[in-house]
Amino acid sequence: MKLKTYMKRKKLTLRAFAPRIGKRGISAQTLHNYVTGKRVPPLGTALDIVKATDGDVSLRELLDGKTEQAEEKDRVSA
Repeated sequence: MKLKTYMKRKKLTLRAFAPRIGKRGISAQTLHNYVTGKRVPPLGTALDIVKATDGDVSLRELLDGKTEQAEEKDRVSA
């Protein structure tokens, strides 16, 4: 599932979830960039997110690089 979907289902804010990623956490702004698709996380951070979500968010979803808006556009145009 998408990171944004995971956070909504778990009722997690950026500020609450960001510190759980990796040993030292990441900033809420950095997490926001991953959630919105503005940036794709580096492999190490992506693996940390997969671990923090107990695998609910897959590595493929994180590294795909497509934003949810781009996916919606693809569905509409198909």
